[in-house]
Amino acid sequence: MAMSDCCMFNYRERDFRIMGVSTKDYIYRKIREYSGFYELDLLLYIESCFPHGVEVCIDVGANIGNHSVYFGNFICKDLIAIEVNPMVTPVLRKNLSMNLDSFTLYETAVGMKKSRGRLKNPVNVMSALGMVSVVAESGGDVEISTLDALYSTWCEQKETPNKHISFVKLDIEGMELDALKGASQLLAKDHPDLFIEAANATAYRALVDYLSQFQYSAINSHAITPVYHFKYRASAWASLTHATLHKLGFYYFRSRSFSFISRMRRR
Repeated sequence: MAMSDCCMFNYRERDFRIMGVSTKDYIYRKIREYSGFYELDLLLYIESCFPHGVEVCIDVGANIGNHSVYFGNFICKDLIAIEVNPMVTPVLRKNLSMNLDSFTLYETAVGMKKSRGRLKNPVNVMSALGMVSVVAESGGDVEISTLDALYSTWCEQKETPNKHISFVKLDIEGMELDALKGASQLLAKDHPDLFIEAANATAYRALVDYLSQFQYSAINSHAITPVYHFKYRASAWASLTHATLHKLGFYYFRSRSFSFISRMRRR
């Protein structure tokens, strides 16, 4: 696919341009099919959690930038995107540049400690670019940093040591727990909301067990491969109320997207 080939669409009176690495890639194919954001239901849910917007958020596993572009336009003032896949990062940077006034992109993997690794590509990688993973390997050609280290670097670059991280989205093909283990300072200081993909019950239980020491609990889930919302010191009443409002679809009307989502669900 030519680099100039991109999907153009209008959403909430704003024009967007999203490029893809391949028209075979599942995420980009869905963006083109719907002429809109992929996983809009999840994005609207995250937005509904922060009705007044936030200062800073982190998108770990940004892929081609679908979620990052939405976050930077409708939720956060400062976006930090993290993506390691070299097949994706040039297009990701282009998408962020075309759709956002400012952003920070780190082209690295994140884990429990600074180390090295290598990329592991799935079969038919061009149709599943979002499933590329990182395997730890001494002497590998992939840099593995930590969220704590990257956040510290970002604060130094911005010369704003006290900016609060309001939420972190993690979708990094099985490395979510390792990434959280490398974010202990961030979790203890800022208590950000977490939106984390867990591929199976074992992965979910491991997340629950680890995050419990930081007083986090899961309050909701979304998408086919569930993305779980973990919240710091979430009361049972607050969790129930937010989940109920979401299911009733109140925030759909707020964003004027109800008809679009209904059309997506019927397909």
